[in-house]
This record gives sequence, C-alpha cells and structure tokens, in this order.
Amino acid sequence: MNDTPLTRDERYPIAILAKAGHDKSEIARVMERHQSTLGREMKRHRGQRGYRPKQAQEFSPARLRTGENSPRIAAETGAIVDAKLAQTWRPEPISGYLRVNEQPTVSHEALYPRVDVENVPAAPCIALCAVRKYA
Repeated sequence: MNDTPLTRDERYPIAILAKAGHDKSEIARVMERHQSTLGREMKRHRGQRGYRPKQAQEFSPARLRTGENSPRIAAETGAIVDAKLAQTWRPEPISGYLRVNEQPTVSHEALYPRVDVENVPAAPCIALCAVRKYA
C-alpha cells in the first residue's frame, strides 16, 4: 500500500470509479491504496454531486501546508513553552511544568518541532537526539 498523498492523476480515476458505482474497497484495491485513505478523501471532498477531484486537488496543497492533523498549541501556552525552551529546558520538563502549574497541558512530543536544535547546549542536545533516535 502507498502512504503518500494522492496525486491529481489518482483523483480522477477515483471519481470515475465512484460514479460507475464501485464501492470504496474495490476502488482501493484497483488504486493500490488503503480503504481508509479513499474513505477520508471521498468524505472530505464530497459535493452535492458526489466526489469532486478538481476541488480535492485545489485544496490538497493548503491542507498539507496548514497541517490540519498537526498538534495545536494555544498562543499563551506557546509563549510559556518558548520561554522555557529559551532557558534550554527540554520538552519533557516543560510538559510537566505546565501540568503542575495547572496550565493547558501539551504532550512533550508536540513540543519537539519547536526545539531549535542549533541553539541547544551540547548535553541537552545529546539527550534530545537520543530521544528522537538520531544518535
């Protein structure tokens, strides 16, 4: 099974097969995609006249840029996180700090993208790399 985003060349056959009356599992088998991938795609881009491949293709780059499935951190919490990162705190203690101080909690895993590895001192960087399995 392919786990890359659907391409324009894949979206039009999906529309044709769906309009011909094939169910999602048949389309998935033909397209060599997982059934849930097709289900999400067809649900997201369904108009009054069925699946809309042109609309799906137009919205796809925006969906990838905004990262709809990526974790969200509120601005106030983000300011606290950024301040702690500037003091060279690691994500795990920051997450614990937020929990203890009754702030909105954030998973330490959601904080890793905010870490500026270039400005982290050597010892925390080694721990960071070990947690991220880069060591």
